Amino acid sequence: MNLRPITAGLLLATLAACSPASDAPPPATGADPAARAASAPPPAAPAAKAQGDCDLISNEELSQAFDGRLSVRRAGGRGERGSGCTFSLAEVDESELVLQAGGLDQFNARKQSYSSQSGVAMEPLDIGREAWLVNNAQVIAVREDGGSVSLGLLLITLGQTPPVDKAQAREGLEELARLALERL
Repeated sequence: MNLRPITAGLLLATLAACSPASDAPPPATGADPAARAASAPPPAAPAAKAQGDCDLISNEELSQAFDGRLSVRRAGGRGERGSGCTFSLAEVDESELVLQAGGLDQFNARKQSYSSQSGVAMEPLDIGREAWLVNNAQVIAVREDGGSVSLGLLLITLGQTPPVDKAQAREGLEELARLALERL
């Protein structure tokens, strides 16, 4: 069963990209061309493309966190900070790591939701102000100032050995959560 359309549909974020307006004065007129060139502002750099939370960890850092057992096929995020980033992984057809930054409210909502469900395993972690490993596949963490991250690893393996076991998944998720939380 192909879960990609379902997963993609659940993870779509709103695209909200803005380009900055220039407040630079117009170039001086009547001066010689060299003076106009010298007084002209430098060309504006292209507006940064909104990439969600993809700048919090690199493809290489993701691979290193899992001792090279996982690699990124592609990464994609849309919108501003907090709209998430999905890293599609190369080793398993249906696999991804989803990263989302947020605040204290998002952390508390996740924690409340998971802790209120029977059958959801939550183990405390020593990351930031408070952190939890959820079902051996997700880390939610918050730092002192309220910045938070959620990282979830999805590996659907049908008839094949998973590239990482539970201990390796936990270690990689913890490492990435610390890194992303630092960079918020």
